[in-house]
Amino acid sequence: MRRRALIALGTTIVIVVAPLAALVLALRTKWEPGVALVRRLGRDRFNRGAMRTAGTPGASAQVIRTVGRRSGRPYRTPIGLRRTQSGWIVTLPYGTTPDWLKNLLAAGSAEVETEGEVRAVTAPRVVPRHDVMHLLGTGDRVVAHLFGVDECLLLEDAPTASA
Repeated sequence: MRRRALIALGTTIVIVVAPLAALVLALRTKWEPGVALVRRLGRDRFNRGAMRTAGTPGASAQVIRTVGRRSGRPYRTPIGLRRTQSGWIVTLPYGTTPDWLKNLLAAGSAEVETEGEVRAVTAPRVVPRHDVMHLLGTGDRVVAHLFGVDECLLLEDAPTASA
């Protein structure tokens, strides 16, 4: 009986813990093949599920709407967005390589869906994480440290048109 329990524990570690450790290691070391694999899995598998609720009231993920810099096609991507005094902050666990970020930086503006509302954002700036640590919540700081996030994205609320 004890042997079976140890085998079950070992199997659980191999199935659950080893892939999580590999994920953390790949992101922390910025090992490009590992980062590319994680991005592909997120895009092809996990983003679809996240998009079911992203941007709705109480959802843990929000949506950024960008336009393809070459194709001109509209894209919606789930992201972790946090409010600041004058706009928003996004941690960048994959660095500056995601297409949505390249599209945003090329356009200079986008829209975000959060709490059931769509808001225009502008003036995207990639900044070192240590410069904006005070803007992150405790959980975001822990996750950023765990995954070795070096950079964050700052977005400003776009001015609203006066009537």
